[in-house]
Parts: sequence; C-alpha cells; structure tokens
Amino acid sequence: MQSLNHHALASMIICSTNNTMPVDIYFALKEDALPVTLAEAQKRFVDAGLPCTLEPDSQSPDMPWLVFPNRATDICVTVKDGNLVFATIQAAFDEDPEFVERIARVLEDIGLDAGDPEM
Repeated sequence: MQSLNHHALASMIICSTNNTMPVDIYFALKEDALPVTLAEAQKRFVDAGLPCTLEPDSQSPDMPWLVFPNRATDICVTVKDGNLVFATIQAAFDEDPEFVERIARVLEDIGLDAGDPEM
C-alpha cells in the first residue's frame, strides 16, 4: 500500500467540498507498526492539539468512534485484541482540509497508512 500524501488528501477534501459530498478516507495498520491501544491513540490526538472523545458503537463494540468536539468529521476505528487496526476518517463536505490533514498525520504517526487514492 502506498502512502497518501497530504496534498492529495487536501485535494480530495477540496474536490469533495466543491461537490458538496462527504469523503471517507481509509487507513489500515502497516505490517511493521507497533501495537497501539485506543486510549493511546486518543492521547496522540490530544497531544497533537486535536481533543476527541471515545464513543462506543452500540451495534459494533469493536468499532468505536473518535469524536472531535464542534466538528462534523469523526473517525470510526476497528479494534482487535485491544489495539487499533483500521480507521476511517469520515470527513464532512464542509470541513477545513487542514483539520483533516492533521488527523491523517496523527494516524500515520500511529502506524496506519491511507494508501493510494488511485487504486
């Protein structure tokens, strides 16, 4: 899986904004990444100046949400054996592209990869 650069990510959001459609950006755990718990991931967002809360999904206990206050963009994550393995940024059509890029950088620092949007 190739890494999605931040310029491409911003372009996806801007394009989405012009079409008034939300965009989902999928991140999968890299093979060589160290395990990261959901609590550790949340701390990484807080440390990056992106405070968020954990909210369970009542229908999918292994797929909680990281919710950013006063934002329409959230992250649905998949947890396996207590560790983060997959994340989907659900970016609102009117979200600031810089905010979404900051989220993507944290996910990449954790060890997840967005891959190539052309694939």
